[in-house]
Amino acid sequence: MVMLKNGNFDIHSGLCSSTASSPSQSRPFMFYPGKITTSSVASGRYLNPQMTQMPAGDKESQNIPQLGPIVSRNISTASSNAAESMPLPSIVQALLKSANPVDNLYRQQQQEQMLLPPFIANKGSFPCFGHGCMNHPRVFHNWSKINDQEGYTNSSEFISSQTLSGSFFGTYDLDDNGLANQTVSLDSSYFSVDWSKDPQSGSWLFHHVLRVNHKYPWLMLYLRADTTSGLSGGYPWETRGMMIKVPESPNFKVKLTLNVLRGGGSASQFYLLDIGGCWKNDGRDCDGNTSSDVTRYSEMIINPSTTNWCHPGALALCPPYHVDAKTKEHIYRNDTARFPYTAYHYYCVPPNAQYAEEPFNVCDPYSNPQPQEIMQLLPHPEWAIHGYPSAKGQGWIGDSKSWTLDVGGLSQRLYFYQDPGTKPAPRRWTSVDVGTEIFISQRMETAEWIVSDFDVLSADC
Repeated sequence: MVMLKNGNFDIHSGLCSSTASSPSQSRPFMFYPGKITTSSVASGRYLNPQMTQMPAGDKESQNIPQLGPIVSRNISTASSNAAESMPLPSIVQALLKSANPVDNLYRQQQQEQMLLPPFIANKGSFPCFGHGCMNHPRVFHNWSKINDQEGYTNSSEFISSQTLSGSFFGTYDLDDNGLANQTVSLDSSYFSVDWSKDPQSGSWLFHHVLRVNHKYPWLMLYLRADTTSGLSGGYPWETRGMMIKVPESPNFKVKLTLNVLRGGGSASQFYLLDIGGCWKNDGRDCDGNTSSDVTRYSEMIINPSTTNWCHPGALALCPPYHVDAKTKEHIYRNDTARFPYTAYHYYCVPPNAQYAEEPFNVCDPYSNPQPQEIMQLLPHPEWAIHGYPSAKGQGWIGDSKSWTLDVGGLSQRLYFYQDPGTKPAPRRWTSVDVGTEIFISQRMETAEWIVSDFDVLSADC
């Protein structure tokens, strides 16, 4: 499955088809989303992440998009008085916890869930040019077909073989004049995937291109393996993948070969691997209830331009603790001498986490149909024991590699929020993908990469 996403709004889809056999003959298809409402909703305190502020003492805050509220007893705006006016999402019952009776009363008053307001264009840090900024893309699909190939080997031997190949391409710029001729202008957003089966090795090769522009600076393109049944990567709808068994930590590995040709600029959060799962904060399995189900992500970013937003001056962007690779000791984020800040890019808690450890940062409630928790990692020696890159630059442009990643072992070590006193949730991951999320680029950028030999291996099989 190939996954396309517009950062402001989830537009996940499988590979849908037209009737094409070649680019020149392809017929476009288009999704027509429901009308985006702008009517008023029930009154209450709302979370508007576009309006939130980073901690005043954070030296790097000017380089970090304002994703969600920071809650901390060390921040003046998070006092008990300020809490009364703090905006809250529908699924948040209380973000602040304290023995302070004012906070306790405030928490009791927030027990009833409240609705999020509609996404508001042109306000705050989230990019939206106005009406239509969350539209679905126009896609042209070229059906897979058998092609004859002829050529010479390295030993000058002439060979003739057949391969199976296909592709699709498209744009989010629905006003592109070239669409009438089934082409995309050079200044428009663009994505394409070409796939072919190597007749020698039998492996599938997937060639990807993703381009962002000023109108669509936050786009994603992934090659993803889904399970045959269950919630799709934590989304509240049934998946349709090819993995018969659901990968569960710590008992699975992922193999792939990745060749990054163009990185997509400094805003490209290129995921060597991204896994998605779903469980409730009390450890129960997800059941489709979007107010209590929580999508969980673990993502390894290999773009060397990506820095650690998690640092001693921004503890809210770090997980509460790190599990040491050798000793298995829990090293807490305020232990500045030992916590590996450079191993983490960013962490945020689900908006419905009632007992999150302060300070904390709440995940964006708009880019997912239900609460989400995100753990983003960077190459570091702490992850090398699981086969992941140990230093920046490994596996990047000019360093094509074949990887065998102990994804189950690493994901079992990571911190994920759970309500105190509840049974630890089995960590099951219904989606495994590789690709990039170009996250709010300030200029037009293009990423290009090839994935092959992609396989998910379960130790239980």
